[in-house]
Amino acid sequence: MKTLNIKKMGLAVGATGAILYIGCIILMVSVGSGKIGDYFLL
Repeated sequence: MKTLNIKKMGLAVGATGAILYIGCIILMVSVGSGKIGDYFLL
């Protein structure tokens, strides 16, 4: 069984979090904060 490389795992988790965070920012800017509830509740 191989061991996990903690540096690569940290980079992958950090990059994934950054991508999700930037996606939320783009969504907030494009839709507007008043319509976010309508977007997620459909």
